[in-house]
Amino acid sequence: MKLYLLNALITPFEATENEMAVFIVQKLSQEKFIEIFHLAVDNGLEIISAIGHQSTADFLKQILPDNLKKYISHQRKEIYIEEGEMALIFRVAVRGERIKEFSLEELREFHEKSQTEFLVLSRVYEPETVFEPANIAFQEE
Repeated sequence: MKLYLLNALITPFEATENEMAVFIVQKLSQEKFIEIFHLAVDNGLEIISAIGHQSTADFLKQILPDNLKKYISHQRKEIYIEEGEMALIFRVAVRGERIKEFSLEELREFHEKSQTEFLVLSRVYEPETVFEPANIAFQEE
């Protein structure tokens, strides 16, 4: 299983026609974000940093505990989240006029004004149970 580190809320999955993916997103406190990050490391999950902006990677290294900093890096790479996998996301919550990479100072200012968000995204197993509940196979006890 993998844990992805992202700077945008995306739902990347690879699928064939008519295949579906269901994602659940939850907003977190910074403390809960760190707790989940620690649990992933402690449980031996593969940590993949797909943070697309250098300034965001640098900012996270400033606010996260020392033992987590080594997992943070700027890597603009293509990822696919499989069923059961998760992503931890740090993003700016306010929408700018255009897409841009914020400076380290701008990120600090957004964070100080509570204009940043910590999120966890997970891909759900068996999405057909969400969209086609009549197909659920109930097992007798």
